[in-house]
Amino acid sequence: MEAVGMRQLLEGAGIAVIDGGSDPGSVLTACSRSHPDSILLDVAARDGLLQGARDAAPDAKLVLWDRDHSAIQVFDAGVETPRQIASAAPEALVKELANRPGPRGE
Repeated sequence: MEAVGMRQLLEGAGIAVIDGGSDPGSVLTACSRSHPDSILLDVAARDGLLQGARDAAPDAKLVLWDRDHSAIQVFDAGVETPRQIASAAPEALVKELANRPGPRGE
């Protein structure tokens, strides 16, 4: 699943998303300004960007995906351990993000 398609799918379901892209500075700025529901990050960005994104948007769910393996992990707001999405199907991700309440009652 490509990042653009994932973002369009989530936004179509009413989930406000920041796409991690390749520029960590712009990701953190966007997170602090827009208060997203979810932040999409490539698993390779995990070490360098994960904590900064959590600090900039503490209520957001962080979605980490490994493009090579179609593996998806979700860090719910305030939770240190990610949960695995059982299916890499786009519909499974939408269901996981839309149905799990965040700290803002979403």
